[in-house]
Amino acid sequence: MNRRTWLGLCAGTLSSGCLGLTGPPKKQIAWIRLDNDRNEALAIEVFIVRNGKEVFRENYQLGTSPDRASVRVDDPVDEPGRYSLYFDIEDQVAHLHPSEVAAADVREPCIGVRYTLHEQETSGFEFEPAEEC
Repeated sequence: MNRRTWLGLCAGTLSSGCLGLTGPPKKQIAWIRLDNDRNEALAIEVFIVRNGKEVFRENYQLGTSPDRASVRVDDPVDEPGRYSLYFDIEDQVAHLHPSEVAAADVREPCIGVRYTLHEQETSGFEFEPAEEC
């Protein structure tokens, strides 16, 4: 095989996406923190799905006082993976797709996820690096 043929094959392989990459990078979720900034107590159900299979599900009660408005869940999953996270609050479900988790501005493979229920009836996610999983 001559050099031009070899370079053409390499360029074609690189541009075609045939390098075995099958999706977003795998992350391990070290913890999830739930924060309630609203003026009412809320029930929230958190569940995590990997490859179509549920790997975690728990219900939490978030109050309004400082000692009851936050809950931290350590080690909701056992290993790195491409996880979908769902937060079910009464009549709405917030969903984080695996690509959103993988695209987090955190380079470490181990992350923490903070989900905040804001006073204005909105909610938001933040990702933080976790020192260890």
